[in-house]
Amino acid sequence: MVRRRKTGVAEDRIDLISMLPWWAGIAMALVSYVLLHDLATLSFAAEPQPGQMALVQCKQWRALKVGVGEVRELCSVMAAQGAAGGVVMTSGRFTEEAVRCSGG
Repeated sequence: MVRRRKTGVAEDRIDLISMLPWWAGIAMALVSYVLLHDLATLSFAAEPQPGQMALVQCKQWRALKVGVGEVRELCSVMAAQGAAGGVVMTSGRFTEEAVRCSGG
């Protein structure tokens, strides 16, 4: 008897989607584009004025959590560089403490 390795939810979904016919994948891509295009093209709420600088820090975590240390690090770099704003982008989630520290 062969033991199947334990997989995550994302891997299970990818396996399920890979069993669909080609046209279903194209239909899903078109529907995703239509639904998410407006969201992706939104501008930031606190857009800097011309001549001001905003910093962006990108984090990809295997643990899927961005902590308060990374938010504080961006704040200190913003202060040192004289930036008007900053954004931390992640493929995961933020801890509650990181959200409180950012004021969001």
